Amino acid sequence: MPRPLAATLALLLALPAAAQAQQPRKEAPPPRPPLELPAPPAPPARLGALDLKTLDGQALRARAYERYEAGALDEAIALQHWSILARQGGGEGHYNLACFYALARKVDAALYWLQRGAIEEGVDAAWAREDEDLAALRDDRRWEEVANFLDDCNAYWERSGRSETLLVVPAGYAPGRPLTAVVGLHGLGAHPRDFADPDDYQKLADRLGVAFVGVSGTTPLGPRAYAWSEDPARDADRVKQALAAVADRVTIAPGRVVLVGFSQGAQVAAEVAARDPATFAGAIVLSPGSREASRLEQVAAAEAHAGRGFVVRVGASEEPENVDRADEVTRSLRRLGARVDAHAYEGMDEHAFPPDYEERLGAWVAHCLGDRTP
Repeated sequence: MPRPLAATLALLLALPAAAQAQQPRKEAPPPRPPLELPAPPAPPARLGALDLKTLDGQALRARAYERYEAGALDEAIALQHWSILARQGGGEGHYNLACFYALARKVDAALYWLQRGAIEEGVDAAWAREDEDLAALRDDRRWEEVANFLDDCNAYWERSGRSETLLVVPAGYAPGRPLTAVVGLHGLGAHPRDFADPDDYQKLADRLGVAFVGVSGTTPLGPRAYAWSEDPARDADRVKQALAAVADRVTIAPGRVVLVGFSQGAQVAAEVAARDPATFAGAIVLSPGSREASRLEQVAAAEAHAGRGFVVRVGASEEPENVDRADEVTRSLRRLGARVDAHAYEGMDEHAFPPDYEERLGAWVAHCLGDRTP
C-alpha cells in the first residue's frame, strides 16, 4: 500500500543541504532501469475548481491519499502526479503514484514510476514484492526483471553509506545551555524530515524549549528513503551517531533524551529506549509496526526501568497488526516496570500520526521525563 501522510507534517529541511546528508559515493552510477518505457501522459492539472499546479506538494499528497482511500483512483493519480512536480515540497511520492496506477490496471505507467522512484527517491524492494497494491505488476511477465532491478537499487544505495541528521532548536539558542532532546525515528521508507519540519517543529521547539533531532534509518533505500535494520544494537548505534553529529550545535542534558517514532520507527524507539535506560528517558511510540517480531520480551527487568515513562498511541481501526503490536509493546513495557500511557483512538483507521500529536506532544515528553517540564 502507499505510504500514508500526516497532513500536519510538511517535509522541509532544517539545515543547509550540505550539512544534512552524506552523499552517495561517486564510484559507480546507479543501476540502469531494465524497461525503456515512455513517460505516461500528464493527467489534467485541474480537479474541479482546484488548479493542481498552484498547490504545494504536501497538500497534494495528502489529498491524493484521501482519494486513494476512497477508491477514486483517477483523482488520486492526478493529485499525486502534480505533487511530484510541485515547486514547493515536490520531488517525492513516486512509489505511491506507481501503486495508484497499478490499482487502475495501468501497468506500463506503474512500472515507469516504480523504476523512476527506485533511482530518484528510494523503493523498498522487499515490500514491493508483497504489497497488494502492486499485484497487477507481479502478474506481468516483466516483473522479475523489475524486481531484480529494485534489489540492485537497494544494494547500491546501501553501499553509499548515505545518512541524514536534522536539527531544530529554539530560536536564539546558543550551545552550552542544556536542553531536552526529542529524537524522531521515521517509518519504513520515509526520512528524518518527518520529525524536523521547521514550519511545525520550530514553533514546537520554541514553545517547549526542546531540541528536535530527526534521524535517518540505518539503511538507505534511496536518496530520500531509509529503513531501520530492526537489530536493536545497530539501530541504537545509529541514534547515538546522530546525537554525536549535532553535539557541536546543541548541548543535550544527560538523561533527558526522549525517542519518538512512527510505524517501524516506533517499534525501534521502544526497543532502543528499553535497552538503555541510562541514555533514554523513555519513548513515544506511535502506531508501531515492523517486519520482525517484537524483541522486547528479551529485555530483562532491571531497577533502572522502574518508573520510566513511555507513551503508546494507535488508531483503534488501523490494521490489526498495528493495533496488536501496540498492545504487545504496552504489555512488555509494563512488565519492565515502566509507566505506560497507552491509548487507542476510536474511529481512527488511517496509519498516520495521531490527530492530537502537536497539541499533546509536550505532555507526552513530560510524561517520559517523569512529569517534569520538558
